[in-house]
Amino acid sequence: MRPSRGFTLLEVLLGLALTVLLLALLFSALRLAQRSEARGRKMQEASQRLRATAEYVAWLLRGAYPYMTEKEGQSLVVFEGKGDSLVFITSSTLRYGAALQDEPGLKLVRLWSDEEGLKMAEGLFFMTEEELQEYVLDEAVGGLELGYLQGTEEGPRWASEWDPQEGKLPLAVRFRFVLQGQGRLSWVVVKLRTAEPPTGPWQEAPGGERGEGLSPP
Repeated sequence: MRPSRGFTLLEVLLGLALTVLLLALLFSALRLAQRSEARGRKMQEASQRLRATAEYVAWLLRGAYPYMTEKEGQSLVVFEGKGDSLVFITSSTLRYGAALQDEPGLKLVRLWSDEEGLKMAEGLFFMTEEELQEYVLDEAVGGLELGYLQGTEEGPRWASEWDPQEGKLPLAVRFRFVLQGQGRLSWVVVKLRTAEPPTGPWQEAPGGERGEGLSPP
């Protein structure tokens, strides 16, 4: 019988090299899959957090209350809206603790954004803005855009500001978040329950946008 021939040193080295190469490719694929899964999970969590934040802001707006105050003999509604901030009274409140300002009831709320994210300050309705307690709602939000639906003789139209001298609440408020380096989200439109019903023909918003969430009268 002929003696069995074993592997040469060169063949062994080539086999080891191919094995190492295959293991390296397999490890790289596993690392890529893990990173993709982690990135997807992170994006999903951020999306859920933004959705919860938008729902919370909409809940606050739905409770907007036309609280009137006097200033220099003029009646003003506590609702001052700008393109990037809003101050208003809301009845949508929760009980946070035992302190007086944590009790449910009418609350003064301010919404705005800065380099730290989307912010909210709140306190009892008779407090000044300097006395409000400040929170960061979402660090991922780099900007806040607001619009206010006002009734005109030609019909409802969106405005970028709301003056307290109007003496009433707007028909609706729309808002959207500007994300850090990721563009703008869709508008969220909240119809205010304490506002007057719209009259006149339905008008499109500037730029051809129609108020989402509202129907023509």
